[in-house]
Amino acid sequence: MLITLHQVMVGSHMPSSIAGSYYATEAVAIAETELLRDITDRYGDLTIEASGNALKNLDYYYRFHLDDDHDAASVEGLSVEAAHIEGLARFIRKSETFHINLPQALDGFLQIMEGMTHWWTQLAIRSREMIE
Repeated sequence: MLITLHQVMVGSHMPSSIAGSYYATEAVAIAETELLRDITDRYGDLTIEASGNALKNLDYYYRFHLDDDHDAASVEGLSVEAAHIEGLARFIRKSETFHINLPQALDGFLQIMEGMTHWWTQLAIRSREMIE
């Protein structure tokens, strides 16, 4: 559902709606990535009795996206995910400069939130299943 909504949004050729939709996805990216880390750690524990930094590739992925001290944190000392959020927020905050139509951006935000709600519900269900 989320991928379909992204495809429709990008295919719309409406920059303001696209900006709003991507801001919606990035606004929750840190929490989402932390939840994914919990899920993959639990999965690692259950399948190979390893998690965290013992899962080298996943550990690198999570540090790359979440750690402000990572080498990839080259934009104002922000983690990759935090920089994405801040970068998109600048377009929204300076909507007049970038010709962002705020009602259209809000519409894009709300449309993509439908897919995000579905995605987060599935993640939460999967997370609970793995804890049990």
